[in-house]
Amino acid sequence: MASDSWELSSAARTVVRAGPLCILAYGLLLLLLGHLRVPTVSLAVAMSMVGYVVLPALVLLGAAGLTCAPMPRWAEPLLLLGGGLGWRVLTHAHVPHYGRLLAVLAALAMIVAVVGLARVLATWVLRTANLLPVVLVLMALVDMWGVTIGFTAHALATNPEAVAQASAALPAVQTSAPLPPGFHLPDLSIGPGDVMFAALVLAVVARHGLGLRRNLYWMYGLFMMGLALAALSRFDVPGLVFIGAAGLIANRGRWEYTDDERRSLKLAAAVALPLLVALGLAFRAATAGADPPQVRDGQHDGK
Repeated sequence: MASDSWELSSAARTVVRAGPLCILAYGLLLLLLGHLRVPTVSLAVAMSMVGYVVLPALVLLGAAGLTCAPMPRWAEPLLLLGGGLGWRVLTHAHVPHYGRLLAVLAALAMIVAVVGLARVLATWVLRTANLLPVVLVLMALVDMWGVTIGFTAHALATNPEAVAQASAALPAVQTSAPLPPGFHLPDLSIGPGDVMFAALVLAVVARHGLGLRRNLYWMYGLFMMGLALAALSRFDVPGLVFIGAAGLIANRGRWEYTDDERRSLKLAAAVALPLLVALGLAFRAATAGADPPQVRDGQHDGK
């Protein structure tokens, strides 16, 4: 079977060439930051800020490169299965003295797996660009629900280490100098859902000619706002809200709906929002008896 028929734009061709290098650079920087310990607090802060800015860009560009790379349709499920299998094996592997390397490789496998899932969804489900706004709004609502009262909130309260292992890390730089009282450098992370839906948006954008470069700019800018909010507030932030907002803003005015389609979308929204709230409240009531473990200070999810 031939590869997808959509034609790559100049921006997509650039991203495809840069994608593997960005993923490799992300892995190498993670290894470097994991072993780095600087002598002063100011240097640790400065280098951490650089990491918070550079690492998300590498993850986004790496995922975009895999998303836009031409490949046969039958290869997309293999990307998902291969990345998912590697992600699972590396996450549960225990090799003495190589734990940090395995964690980095697991993060890279996670990126491959969720990009594979995004490509499958873009190929077989989101066949028209008009479905993208619906998905953007729905995924933002689901993430808000999940982070506040749903599955994500429960997982972060009961098993934060597992959530961290499943995410792409954005670690702070360690320092040998004592930190001022009450001051900390947070370890942030990008959840697999954030990477997957970012790739899904970019897949639809690239295949329907909606302007990849513009979407990447908006996505990175708004996602950095979400990470800054997570770092400063010490709350778990629903990253899909910022990804969804980026997709809606970057592609505004590029969708056309009939009156019947608009009525159907409004009806679906009126049903979905109360249902999500009801499910979240029911889930929280069912899990209210769980005893959350102690959470290491400074560990936050940048979702």
